[in-house]
Amino acid sequence: MKIVDVHLHRVTMPRDYRYIAKTPEEVCRVRPGVESRYFIYELETDTGLRGIGEVSDVAARMKALSASELRDLLAGVLVGQDPLRRRRAWEAFFEAIPADTHPEYRQLVAASLDMALLDLAGKHLGAPVYELLGGRYWDAIPVSWVSYLRSADMLEGEIEQKLKEGFRNFKLKAGWSGFDVDYERVRTFRRIAGPDVHLRIDVSGEWEEEEAIQNIRRLAEFGLDAVETPISAVARWKGNDNPALVDERAEEVAQALARVRASVPCQIIEHVGDFSDAFPLALVKHRGVDVFNVIPAQSGGVTRTQRLIHLAEQAGIQVLFGSTVELGPGTAASLHLAQASKAVTVASDIVGPGFLVDDVIQSPLRYEEGCIRVSDAPGLGVALDPEKLKQYASKDDT
Repeated sequence: MKIVDVHLHRVTMPRDYRYIAKTPEEVCRVRPGVESRYFIYELETDTGLRGIGEVSDVAARMKALSASELRDLLAGVLVGQDPLRRRRAWEAFFEAIPADTHPEYRQLVAASLDMALLDLAGKHLGAPVYELLGGRYWDAIPVSWVSYLRSADMLEGEIEQKLKEGFRNFKLKAGWSGFDVDYERVRTFRRIAGPDVHLRIDVSGEWEEEEAIQNIRRLAEFGLDAVETPISAVARWKGNDNPALVDERAEEVAQALARVRASVPCQIIEHVGDFSDAFPLALVKHRGVDVFNVIPAQSGGVTRTQRLIHLAEQAGIQVLFGSTVELGPGTAASLHLAQASKAVTVASDIVGPGFLVDDVIQSPLRYEEGCIRVSDAPGLGVALDPEKLKQYASKDDT
């Protein structure tokens, strides 16, 4: 079997902000704009099979390749390749990505190829992707609903609705609007949800070390279960745009997280996929965290994501899957890996099906009682919808 062509689609999908923010100004404080941009492509083989790849949620700051440039890059490396030699094809493509490519975009593009090759392999062998990744361990993945609301009064309706839908795990964004707002939101959440619903907050690196310790201790009175990215030393903008700022200080940052962890009565969670392996290794060495947040799309592909999961498992660290707000194909790729991974024991932020107004696959993935799962069909188990691709096609090549 050989790859003979690449078919690329540029998609712009509106986000559903009904549960996320009150005003356009508030939306912009979370992230600019109210829509997400994607590259969806199909690797066509001489046997007629097509493997789906998704470059997820491409931001303007990434200065991404144009659709035609990405298509030419994919075709230039992959046409004539045997897609079943997945590792070789992935390595050749990764080396061909221009060296000055934005670091997060480079990872997103590399990960998209991994999923497309796995989709082809699964279809060729007549097996779902999770069977190629060790076999299904979990029947479904619990999802942590993520709330971006900034005021406690706006939070009530959203949480009540999600509890009715069966969600038992929640993440509240924090650190943006001052501690008093965070305190009131956590207090309001616990009053509505009761003591048994899992709650974590995501600070995104908005606090300094001592500030984090003090704030977490105060919030702990409401039964806070976990805090994600509590300190500025590993702020999310560094991981997204300049991971070297953390990679070069991995030991120091890990020690800072370890001090916070030792000083508070709840779990500490940190992203690891968009940094080099030096950072998760330092976290293991210094016992800096309780949970790895791994985003497969930002980790560069399934092979590295599995390596991070195995590292966590050996170290006794739990794992959850984060999200770049993927469409159906990207969500399915994450779910196949999550369902095959024993260490994924914390509710994951697989939020694309809840945050986007629509999808480009024929049978969109849905939440059921706060969980999500993939089908048992071969490959990723999803099929593109030509009409949806046309409806949400971008108007330009960028």
